[in-house]
Amino acid sequence: MKNQWLEKESKRWVDEEIIDTQQRKAILSLYPAKNNTSIFFTFAFILFSLAVLTFLASNWTDIYPLIRTTLLLGFLIVFYYLGTRWIEDGKRLIGEVSYLIALLLFGLSIFLIGEMYHYHFNSIFAFLVWSFVALLLYWSYASRWIWAAGVLIIVVGQMVNLFGLREFSWILFVLFVLAYGLILYARNIRWMAIVYSIAFFIQILGLSAEKLSLVWVTFFLISLYFIGKLSQSTVVGRVLHSLAPVYMFLFVVFHVLLISADLHFYEEINVVYFVIHIFLMSLIILYLYMKKEIFSIVQLVIFIPTFVIPEVSDYVASIALFIFSVSHLMEGFKFKNQRHMNFGTATFLISTFVVYTKVAWGYLSQSLFFLVAGVILLAIGYLLNRQQKMYIEEGGEGNDS
Repeated sequence: MKNQWLEKESKRWVDEEIIDTQQRKAILSLYPAKNNTSIFFTFAFILFSLAVLTFLASNWTDIYPLIRTTLLLGFLIVFYYLGTRWIEDGKRLIGEVSYLIALLLFGLSIFLIGEMYHYHFNSIFAFLVWSFVALLLYWSYASRWIWAAGVLIIVVGQMVNLFGLREFSWILFVLFVLAYGLILYARNIRWMAIVYSIAFFIQILGLSAEKLSLVWVTFFLISLYFIGKLSQSTVVGRVLHSLAPVYMFLFVVFHVLLISADLHFYEEINVVYFVIHIFLMSLIILYLYMKKEIFSIVQLVIFIPTFVIPEVSDYVASIALFIFSVSHLMEGFKFKNQRHMNFGTATFLISTFVVYTKVAWGYLSQSLFFLVAGVILLAIGYLLNRQQKMYIEEGGEGNDS
């Protein structure tokens, strides 16, 4: 599409005598047309690979163990070799796909070969080796998709270990934080930071639910927030310090709506948590105060463990939701920041709906409940939208940065 636009525009420039024909040819030569047929070869290669894997799976029991091992290792070497050759020839897409298939085969080989020879790998050890090999593969060819595949392997390994063996691998987590985190910091790519933060949230949620206490989610998320704040000059830092409060907001909403005080999720809280959390909160408040980020200090209310007092946890958590959302609205209005306005509006509407659901669900019929909820949210949305437009008209377009 870009090449077609350039050809059309450059022809017009020649007609208007802005450039001559030779200059047009020189400009077009700088932007060679891309070969879009490679995507068809890539999908054909994927389908061929799936056919091979399906054939092996359907005839697995009829194949002798030694032949199975030879086939697995043979296909692994072939896919890695093809990936290397294609990348050297400039066919990056199909080369990366070949590498990913080789990585998948390596993981399958660990489990299948172990099963064939009755060698029972510890599940987390297998995922540790698999994710480390993904890291080595990334170092041999720095593909973002190989990095993402390694992150996925770590998350799956942690979930299998947590919910299958009731264990959490700190070695795997350290590998995730240090090795994969350093790669993320070096690449400084937005979507990679989003994937990394989601993987982090899933792991700490599983760790807190299975091994610690759900209240530890607040500590891990505020740590992520602080790391993002300290490195907010980078794309990764901005993503981390923006998403950590979002995850905490969703967690508090989940708590208010779905977790009953009678379930006693927080009985095992010890003094260590409070000491660490209070120290970290104080450190962050001091840092934000020195940076004169008053609104950010107010928004830290979302990280306060409001649900440690079962009798009033829902009410205190609801207040925290409203303070958090209103502070974002006020920040957006003050600095004419459209992004903060939109986020504050969305969180305020969600907070209103959460509180209304908690209060009115048991007292109104379902039809009346939804009708009243719709009217309330419509009225609030109208008022917020009107106020938002007034501020933008007074101060011009908001700053989205």
